[in-house]
Amino acid sequence: MELRGITFEMEKNHEEATKSFEYAWKMCSHNNPAIGFRLAQSYMKVDKAIRSISICHHVLKNFPDYPQIGEEIMEPALYQVRV
Repeated sequence: MELRGITFEMEKNHEEATKSFEYAWKMCSHNNPAIGFRLAQSYMKVDKAIRSISICHHVLKNFPDYPQIGEEIMEPALYQVRV
């Protein structure tokens, strides 16, 4: 499902990409930080910043040293919520 989500991302179909990443996230029992990153990024693209922040928190809780998720996703999502 992750590859399917990536394909939808490349086609600029963010709604379907989000659905695919949600399914992949569930299938990996929320333990794959790369899928969590992509899911959070997809949520940002479909204007679901709160869900994106939630996924970021979960990824950072389990993988505190995971690169880029804080800068690239969490900070813009927090800004989007504030505005």
